[in-house]
Amino acid sequence: MSSKSQNIDMIIFDLDDTLVCWKNGGELFPDVQETLASLKTIGYRIALASYNKNAYYYLKKFQIHEYFDFVVIEEFQKNFKVQFSLDSDNKKTLLQKLLNVAQTLPSRSLFFDDQWVNVCSGNSIGIKSVHVKENGFTKEMLYSSLKKYETLK
Repeated sequence: MSSKSQNIDMIIFDLDDTLVCWKNGGELFPDVQETLASLKTIGYRIALASYNKNAYYYLKKFQIHEYFDFVVIEEFQKNFKVQFSLDSDNKKTLLQKLLNVAQTLPSRSLFFDDQWVNVCSGNSIGIKSVHVKENGFTKEMLYSSLKKYETLK
């Protein structure tokens, strides 16, 4: 990937079982750090939308916090780019608030999540949403999704 898609401005990730695998005690999926760095270099805005109240801890632990422009988590964390706190269990509400804060149209966002219900929530508000399977997020998944949505104008 060498250039930014003309149809996507922001890429949104879930944390649990999307970027981080918990089966082995909690570690990043293999392509995550390299892909986030590449996305940032190209100029994408990157967001995290998670209900893991320890998300900040894991972003720092895996040294990927600097890649995120917006972080939306269940509870507020000081000294970080968290834009608001949310106590709802509805990912749709979380995503809508994220879009408002980021001033981004749903149609210009791409969302990756391991929970099918959350993918459906993203789709229901116009976000291009991708279901992350059991093996977690991969750069191939990102490239194919960007290519797919680049051709849909």
